[in-house]
Amino acid sequence: MQTMLTVDVILQCLRIAEIQGDIPPLPQEWWFSLMTRYQFKVDVDEDIQVDKQ
Repeated sequence: MQTMLTVDVILQCLRIAEIQGDIPPLPQEWWFSLMTRYQFKVDVDEDIQVDKQ
């Protein structure tokens, strides 16, 4: 059995790990470039929202 993870799920996990202090903070510029590339947003509550079309 194979489990497939999409890029947005991986980025959500990475953001959660960053918020919880499990990994060092990543530069905002890095997140902004990914938000443009993969169509997701970080809202004021630190959650990731994926824009699915």
